Amino acid sequence: ADVNVIGSEAVQELGEVNMADSKTLLDFITWAVKAYPAKKRMLVLSDHGIGWPGGFGDPDPDVQGAHNIFLREAFGHDNLWLMEIDETLAKAQKATGIEQFDIVGFDACLMAQLEVFSAIAPYARYSVASEETEPGVGWAYTAFLTELVKNPEMDGADLSKAIVTTYIDEDMRLRIDPNFTGGLEPEVVAAQLFHDATLSAVDLSQLEAVHAGLNEITVALSAIDQKAVAEARSYAQSYQSVFGDEWPSPYIDLRSFLDTVTTQSKDPNLKLAADALMAAIDEAVIAERHGAGRPGSTGLAIYFPVPALYAFQDNWGYTQVAARFAEESQWDEFLAFHSSGGAPQSFSRPKPSLSDQVNAQFGELIAPEDVELLFQRIAELLADETDAETIAATLLDEGFPEEVVEFLAVNGALGDQTAAPAPAPSTQAKPIRVSPIALSAEVVEPGAPVNIQAEISGDQVGYVYSFIGRFLPGEGVLIIEDRDYIFAEENQTVGGVTYPVWPEEGFFVDFDWEPTVYAISDGETALRVLFQPESYGDSPTYSVEAIYHFANGGPDRYARLFFRDGELAQIFGFTGEATNGVGAPWEIRPTAGDSVTILQQDIALSSETDDDSVPREVGDLTFGETKLYLEETPAPSGNYVVGIIAEGLDGASYEQYEGLFVVNDEAGVEDGVLPYVNDPLAFALLYPEEWIADDSTEGTVSFVSPDETTAVTIFQASYPDAASPAEANEQALIDAVEGLGTESDLTDLEFAESTDFVLGAFDARIVDFSATLDDIPLLGSVVAATPESGLTFVVLAIAQDDVYEDAAPLFDGMFFSFDVLISGIERNQPGAALPEVGEVLFADDFSDPTSGLYGYEETDGWGYYDGKTKRYIYALPALPGATYDYYADVALPDSFALQISASYTGTDNNAYGLIFQVMDDESFYIFRVSGDGYFIVEKSDAEGVTPLIDWTIADGVATSEGGENVLTVVGQGAEYSVFINGAQVGSYSDDSYSGGSVGVVADAYDPELPASFFFDDLVVFELAE
Repeated sequence: ADVNVIGSEAVQELGEVNMADSKTLLDFITWAVKAYPAKKRMLVLSDHGIGWPGGFGDPDPDVQGAHNIFLREAFGHDNLWLMEIDETLAKAQKATGIEQFDIVGFDACLMAQLEVFSAIAPYARYSVASEETEPGVGWAYTAFLTELVKNPEMDGADLSKAIVTTYIDEDMRLRIDPNFTGGLEPEVVAAQLFHDATLSAVDLSQLEAVHAGLNEITVALSAIDQKAVAEARSYAQSYQSVFGDEWPSPYIDLRSFLDTVTTQSKDPNLKLAADALMAAIDEAVIAERHGAGRPGSTGLAIYFPVPALYAFQDNWGYTQVAARFAEESQWDEFLAFHSSGGAPQSFSRPKPSLSDQVNAQFGELIAPEDVELLFQRIAELLADETDAETIAATLLDEGFPEEVVEFLAVNGALGDQTAAPAPAPSTQAKPIRVSPIALSAEVVEPGAPVNIQAEISGDQVGYVYSFIGRFLPGEGVLIIEDRDYIFAEENQTVGGVTYPVWPEEGFFVDFDWEPTVYAISDGETALRVLFQPESYGDSPTYSVEAIYHFANGGPDRYARLFFRDGELAQIFGFTGEATNGVGAPWEIRPTAGDSVTILQQDIALSSETDDDSVPREVGDLTFGETKLYLEETPAPSGNYVVGIIAEGLDGASYEQYEGLFVVNDEAGVEDGVLPYVNDPLAFALLYPEEWIADDSTEGTVSFVSPDETTAVTIFQASYPDAASPAEANEQALIDAVEGLGTESDLTDLEFAESTDFVLGAFDARIVDFSATLDDIPLLGSVVAATPESGLTFVVLAIAQDDVYEDAAPLFDGMFFSFDVLISGIERNQPGAALPEVGEVLFADDFSDPTSGLYGYEETDGWGYYDGKTKRYIYALPALPGATYDYYADVALPDSFALQISASYTGTDNNAYGLIFQVMDDESFYIFRVSGDGYFIVEKSDAEGVTPLIDWTIADGVATSEGGENVLTVVGQGAEYSVFINGAQVGSYSDDSYSGGSVGVVADAYDPELPASFFFDDLVVFELAE
């Protein structure tokens, strides 16, 4: 039999129909039921699935469809959305009179999700689907239908099991099509195809118990540390994402998640709930198979996004599309809870005591001395264990005002001792920290690897990666040459899935790098490309991005090539229009003549682009007899950036980078440039290969074109008395200009105004000039950069006027590739100094306990005035939640400077600082520093807390216990700048609040250790004219 030819007789020619139109599905069902009466019925939806959004799209022709939702825009064309499938099956049920299908199956990718099964449960007894993408062979129809023919009495459960057991292994193509197997044994090909495959059969009648168990587990999950939940989400068995590569995949195996979270947390209630849910899953999943590449698969997946993905476009419309599941379960509510950091709000403010509230609200009804007697009487009655109703009656009998007694009853004062409200945990917890990178060398060559080290702290580290990037001279981009896992010393395996275990107290990572990178080859052509790590473990999988071209003329598709053990294992195309993996995936099995255009990810260094990651085409490879494979290749000479990236459990990245220079003769000449390294002058760069490098003059290096029409000269200068690098740069330019006029043979010198410039990675100044030498007109530039105090580099670039247009790009390439061979130099210069201030508008030295903040007792866990040190203090227990207070009668003007002195003792896992523009108890800005050297600026509103400047390292923070930090906010209309110890660290623009008050805030994040925070000398200044 020819497997490429359909042997069945065509019943009817329908022409072009829209397969994404629910009417097409409804018409098919009603036609099939009427045309082919049967006792048992199975409906199979076969094409491209995308999980809970649905699938089965039809991009040609592209039609809007009945549902204008964000997913339609994101995926580039209409699909059968999940709620649409639900609605259509309900219509079919009504139109045909069928109570239930025996089976509704999805011969498609990613459809074995609880959300999907919930949508079809009212209309089917069983379902068959895959948690992961399906290989292109699909189901083994001949095999399981042969079993059905042999046993026509089998029920839906037996047929569902047969579909699972025959999947791939008994596919007819493996037995009769040598072109398909490539001459390999069928068992070998089947093992390759099944490596990452999954398939499961589910008894939909058991979903009610699964939903009940899921609702119970959400309660238990909400009661534990959300770090354990995030770890389980990160490390559970995951599957291909359809939402792009910006976030970790949200598709995870539900039972794998439960196994992992009960490993991370030993909470007994969690264990009971998890055991009950796992038992329900075991009853529901009646057959399941998975390949060695998906060891944690158990048959039922669920959607669990990281917070950033959850926050995108209303969680991609999850509750609208997966509507039935959202209505029947509490999972969407739990996702909202978890994504907010495990708390409905982020800050708590102490309220006045009940006695103060009674005095304030009922002063006309009861005198202050009677309020004191009232609370004494309540305390006596409570001591006698009198119930609340009797206390209220007694107080009324004794003549206390009815309104006051009712107020106290509502606020619990008659049945329980009044206490300050418990603060809620903060959503913006202090992040992971990666220390600056230490390099063993500034120049790396073959046989002389560089060792790269950094320290990582923080208790929410998920994965750690190495990073190698290369600057392209003159193009303003950084090529990502390599990114790979850094493996932990200790790993843990749960349910077959291996993940790293990082020490909670922090750890060092280090690795050696030889100047080698990787390429993809077809045996004739090799292209350097980024192999992106996809799975952690003993045999990791890597992916390469490409545009796939079909030899038969099919439309080009964005694709990912997956490599395992150095060879191409699978190719998946995506139906979306974007080149980032958004849309339905499907396996592409290449045929001879197909080709791929390999994409490399560049990081654009220009501020003019909105997207810093830009795909670049690096070349084409054609499929033939040789399988594509990975090969190691020499890294070209030039400027590199090496990095260490810590990915948090929330999917956010924390990074450190350091520059180094590669000299690699094994790579040959690339881009027409050669490397030059000068150790005495401590610099390196790339220069045109035809030019001559002359360093015979001490302290100076010159690069000259063969015809001597173009030259670049580099030397050092020193200005140790300069107040700043900018001042040193200006002085260097002045000296260089004077030297050109007095110490050279140049005449007719004319100079332009100096402007800002960048030399390599360093801020610089440049001045352009024109001149004449022996009647030959010249054009040139002088550049000055000061990477550290006392060390200024001066670069003179000059060319004859008639060749300057050709020389300018060569100059730019040399400027761009310039590297200073001193490790650890800061590439970012310090921020601006504080502006001058004028009149003091408000001040509090905290010597007066009635100055405007609440003054509790030291033991209350809230703020109190310390009479001895004249400071305002928060003495907070472990994990108190962010606690704040503010002044009721302060209003900031349009232009102001707000300043406070603050310090801490106890755990450095903390955050403390100022709140300002306080409009009410939930609307204000927050500026905080942490005990280990970070700062953050946030906005609080009714929806929660949003970072305006996320956690960022600030070198000027005093991190020792008791170390004073002067925090300053400067506001000018909607423009704000923040300063730490006199140096600007950030700025933002936001016009949400104005004319508000000011206050203080503190939080401690350690689960066991307390912290105290000390505030002094709060001042509001008017800015000077």
